[in-house]
Amino acid sequence: MRHSIVLLLLVVIGSAVPTLAAPGDLDTTFNVTGVVTTPVLTGAEANSVAYQQVDGKIVAAGFAATGVDTDFALVRYDTTGALDMSFGGTGIVTTAVGPGEDEANAAI
Repeated sequence: MRHSIVLLLLVVIGSAVPTLAAPGDLDTTFNVTGVVTTPVLTGAEANSVAYQQVDGKIVAAGFAATGVDTDFALVRYDTTGALDMSFGGTGIVTTAVGPGEDEANAAI
């Protein structure tokens, strides 16, 4: 009798444990699909991504095309994958550092 109670407990506990994603699986709690694409100016590219440990927000750094040249670009997402509107008012910041091509290559 004692063995069946232990076995039942293991089955109940085992079924309550959430299934973990396999390495390489998308995190579907991030933007529902695990993927987010954000249009910036006439086109953009991220060269680096940083995770902010303090608040879990994610910053993508790179450049955005203006139609004439490229500007330094940052985009920040909250933990759900939505743009963080507290960052530059829209979640997107572009800056012309100087004339010509401006580009961020790392975010730390």
